[in-house]
Amino acid sequence: MLENMAFFLVDLMLLRLGRWLRLIGQDVAIPNRSFSDRELLQKAKTENRTLLTADKRLAEECRAAGVDCILIKTFRIEGQLEEIEKLGIPLELDPRRCTLCNGPLQKVDCQELATWQCESCGKLYWKGSHWKKMEKMLESIRDNIDKSNINDHNIDVHSIENGSIDSNNINNNDIGSNTNRNTSSNIGSSASRSAGRNICNGICDKN
Repeated sequence: MLENMAFFLVDLMLLRLGRWLRLIGQDVAIPNRSFSDRELLQKAKTENRTLLTADKRLAEECRAAGVDCILIKTFRIEGQLEEIEKLGIPLELDPRRCTLCNGPLQKVDCQELATWQCESCGKLYWKGSHWKKMEKMLESIRDNIDKSNINDHNIDVHSIENGSIDSNNINNNDIGSNTNRNTSSNIGSSASRSAGRNICNGICDKN
């Protein structure tokens, strides 16, 4: 488990994940679309960032170059965020970074709504309807992880008590785990699509 990782760099296949990571308070660099793999490695090394990539070949090059790297194996954003949570990064909305430029957010006095402004680009954010949709999606993912952990625990207990794991029980747990994942994806799918359409504009921007 990797904890308290403050600096990330995503490759071009994980731009959406990069913006979600900013929403949960992580410092994430998003490269220009013209960046080559070599430039990605150099940027990660120069800025001491951990590279997140979905490219196995790039991950191998990264490790060979001595650059910290995490290979993301899932295609859907819900699954990618599950992988992030399992690294020790809480899936909680934490408005500290601008989703557009990664600049730090400063809280702005506002009597009606919690409001933040980016110190770099001036973008304004507040807790609007998008916030609730994204919270619902993250909650669905956390619930899915909890259910998966319970299933894993039940398998371990059965193995300890009986000295082996019965194949029927493995199949039942696998089926239950897949059902949980599908249910979670269905629950969060509408929120995911809605949040995805608006994530580039932040939590709920005023500009």
